Amino acid sequence: MKKSILLSIVCALALIAPSLSTAGYGGSGGSGKASAGLDKLKSLAGVWEGTGPDGGAMTVTYEVVSKGSVVMETISHATEPDMITMYHVDGDRLMMTHYCGLGNQPRMKASVPAGDIKELKFTFVDGTNMKKADMHMHALVMTFVDDSHMNQVWSLYDKGKLEGDHAFNLTKKS
Repeated sequence: MKKSILLSIVCALALIAPSLSTAGYGGSGGSGKASAGLDKLKSLAGVWEGTGPDGGAMTVTYEVVSKGSVVMETISHATEPDMITMYHVDGDRLMMTHYCGLGNQPRMKASVPAGDIKELKFTFVDGTNMKKADMHMHALVMTFVDDSHMNQVWSLYDKGKLEGDHAFNLTKKS
């Protein structure tokens, strides 16, 4: 009796073990389009330079972290505190959380096209440390010109409406 129970447990573990690697334990767990979007972001790894909306110099660094499951973006301006954005797959969605200099953390999901990815459009889902009407980044469009040039347009919302767009033109340095 004990042997049959033990054998049943071993068989059950053998059956579920392969699914653990696709359930967030060692794998990305994402669908094709979401994973393709993350792969595009991984290809940005390195240091990018450009000018911000105020004409000031800025540096954007992309780093693949957490065993390849997250891309960390660090935005550095001379006149503002650094901001961090984390990009990751959540099931069939490509998501991002932007740790903003405003002190809030808007979360957005991407619209990922099929095929060659030339653009990723992120739209607001929700946020932490904020009410929806509070000033926050509400959208991001990333346009990939070529392997070493990219444009970003961040949309700032306040009181439920567009306050303004902030455009960045970036060139990869390393």
